[in-house]
Amino acid sequence: MSTKLLICLAMLLIVASTVLAYPAGSGQTSLPVNIFAGPGGHLDTEGDAFVAKGTVIEIAIIPDEGYHCVMFTVNGKSFLPQPYITVTVNQSTTLSAFFEKD
Repeated sequence: MSTKLLICLAMLLIVASTVLAYPAGSGQTSLPVNIFAGPGGHLDTEGDAFVAKGTVIEIAIIPDEGYHCVMFTVNGKSFLPQPYITVTVNQSTTLSAFFEKD
């Protein structure tokens, strides 16, 4: 199994176990997280989920061949590209990555 696939599966397991452990209405605050990438690449974890407040999420930015990441955003705030995004979820959170051709 590839390293990227293993990382993706591990992140999905962490998110899924957090959602199951702290469902909405359980007394623990669950917050929505939306993770997506634009054309030209992807993130090792994408989609929508609910996670417990304080959950730390680390996501790999993976450009397609012939592309590179130009920036990513967290709740609309722009950051220079890095190999990974690490965010502590303390509010509704949207993570986005943007790519362009080399």
